[in-house]
Amino acid sequence: MSLPAAELARAERAHYRLHCALYLPERRDLAGVSLFASPTIPDPEWNHAALVDVDAAAWPARLAEIRRFFERRGRPATVAVSPFSRPADLAARLAGAGFAPSFRHRWFFGRDDDAPEASAAVEIVDGEERMSAFVDVFEAVFAEDPEPGYARALWRSWRHATVVHYLARVDGRPAGVASALHARGACGLYNLAVLPSRRRRGLGTALTARRLADARRRGDRLVFLQTEPGAVARRQRRNGLAPGFETVGWTALE
Repeated sequence: MSLPAAELARAERAHYRLHCALYLPERRDLAGVSLFASPTIPDPEWNHAALVDVDAAAWPARLAEIRRFFERRGRPATVAVSPFSRPADLAARLAGAGFAPSFRHRWFFGRDDDAPEASAAVEIVDGEERMSAFVDVFEAVFAEDPEPGYARALWRSWRHATVVHYLARVDGRPAGVASALHARGACGLYNLAVLPSRRRRGLGTALTARRLADARRRGDRLVFLQTEPGAVARRQRRNGLAPGFETVGWTALE
């Protein structure tokens, strides 16, 4: 599958639109750049400038505004750079201004061919008991990198009309989770997590297959996810997704 650049760029905009309503409550739009911040999650992945489309001559002034915005919130200035960012040499400009890469996301997109068959039962989270199990699994998977603010955001999100959370079980016990966010014909796949003791049983594939199937039933024309490079990224091809592009977050050094 090869999506046109305009569709890839639309996915990037949809990602921030979906997240802004739920996990990134503070957004400020400047000319040619949007600033996103979370009061409870300090990580640069949740506090950065994105969707940068600025003329080269205007960039120094815009960068000064970005720095001030994050300094007032006690966060390091961070800028997400994608293939659609302008100036075209934005990454080099940031490196020259004392920024360094802090996160890297690879984007994948739903293909038109068949998704993999689910090898495990997946249920939709439709009540507090299942949502509690969802959060328990998520926090257990990321216990070495706890982020209480994100857990609270998950709890806030499950009643939201654009969000669907999923839960997979092994022997009746919660073992894997995932989420899908829907808006304006786009679907973002997020929060895939499987307990280490329950991996290699097809749960990740089942959770992805269910979300892809549900997105198609809803009529979503654009389905995407982003993940860090590595083994997880390599598995996305087997999960019915094709690679798209990469985003790199650049954070100001102390």
